Amino acid sequence: MKILKKYARAKINLGLEIINKNNDGYHNINTVFKSIDLFDELTFSLRETSIETNLDSHIPLESNLIYIAARKIFNRTSYNGGVLVDVEKMIPQGAGLGGGSSDAASTLQALNILCDFRLSYEELFEIAQTIGADVPYFLRYGTAAGSSRGEQLKYFSFYMPYYILLVHPVIHVSTKEAYQSLGRDENFSREVTDLPKLLKNSIFDTEKLRKNLVNDFEPFVFEIHPELSRIKDELYKNGAIYASMSGSGSSLFGLFTNFSKTKSAESKFSKYFTHISYPGF
Repeated sequence: MKILKKYARAKINLGLEIINKNNDGYHNINTVFKSIDLFDELTFSLRETSIETNLDSHIPLESNLIYIAARKIFNRTSYNGGVLVDVEKMIPQGAGLGGGSSDAASTLQALNILCDFRLSYEELFEIAQTIGADVPYFLRYGTAAGSSRGEQLKYFSFYMPYYILLVHPVIHVSTKEAYQSLGRDENFSREVTDLPKLLKNSIFDTEKLRKNLVNDFEPFVFEIHPELSRIKDELYKNGAIYASMSGSGSSLFGLFTNFSKTKSAESKFSKYFTHISYPGF
């Protein structure tokens, strides 16, 4: 039996601007994706028929992104076999960390290897786009500016000099509901920030970061879930030089200058899921 193990990383968003709304109903965004050292562990075992996963979820199998990714690459290659995907889930769901999208990208990569499909990165990217807007990013990870729906990517070199404390309460925020909560006029638009330039030039200028590196979802999601606003405030009170919500929530993160401050702050969030990501990852 052919078996392959993959580690699917989570991401945070360093800034997330909602630019405007397309005629197709989707929103154009401007963001920077940054991978962190939090992983789902996926084990792929080829089988004769069917696509199955051990995930115990309220989501039907046919709507699971792992299933969708496997089905799409099998259809693309006219492959008639199946796969069992065993998932050790470490990335919280509905958290704005891209766990489902990362799992989908890892599924494409794993099956491309296991089944010897020999699809190029560009071909996998094309499939990934049909699964979800941020799935293409997870084919490569690193640091990338994302525009359009998030699928137009420009990778760039960036060293994160801070410890990242991730805090996730048991609150599920649907991406669809988050966009609906924006409640903006159909013709709204906003100025686009050069986020890579901002990060490279101002990563040590905390005042400038707090003012210009913003997540446009926060006011709307915080109104629905005020606990998230309180967590952000607590991150600042406990030494974060910058704090933000990731994606459409519900995870928040704070940047800290040293490990002892990060651990001290983490102890204040004992009732939540927390994770510390180290500088330079």
